Amino acid sequence: MSRAPTGRAGSVRPGALSCADNRRDVVVGYDEAAYFFHEAHLRWHLGDKAGSVTSLRRSNTARSPLERQGRLHCLGVIAERQLRMRHIEAACQTWHAFLDEHVTISSARGDEHLQTMLQALPTNRHVAGVQELEQRAQHLATQKTA
Repeated sequence: MSRAPTGRAGSVRPGALSCADNRRDVVVGYDEAAYFFHEAHLRWHLGDKAGSVTSLRRSNTARSPLERQGRLHCLGVIAERQLRMRHIEAACQTWHAFLDEHVTISSARGDEHLQTMLQALPTNRHVAGVQELEQRAQHLATQKTA
């Protein structure tokens, strides 16, 4: 009996299973973006914080450009995790990308991420760039509620 090719630590590589039935973008019922998104949550809960963020970035790389709400949600999760890891500058960069997307999308989850950002930023104003991001986020929040 042959086994599917594996990646690190014996995990099945996402592409390995999709090759088995010649479906290039689906892994056991999940597309790659969903696979990496779920992998990111598992990594986070298992304590692999940096690996979680990497998996979230891989999820957005694999995501179709048409999946704008999914991309927005993923960016929000990345930024929130970076903040929890105390990577404030990285979180600010990700939140700027989030705001670039959110300005043109109506999304309840996006609005939740925006509120999380606005609650988290005041305690980090001492970090360069946080005040600018906070002003930009407040402006967008005002536009969204108008």
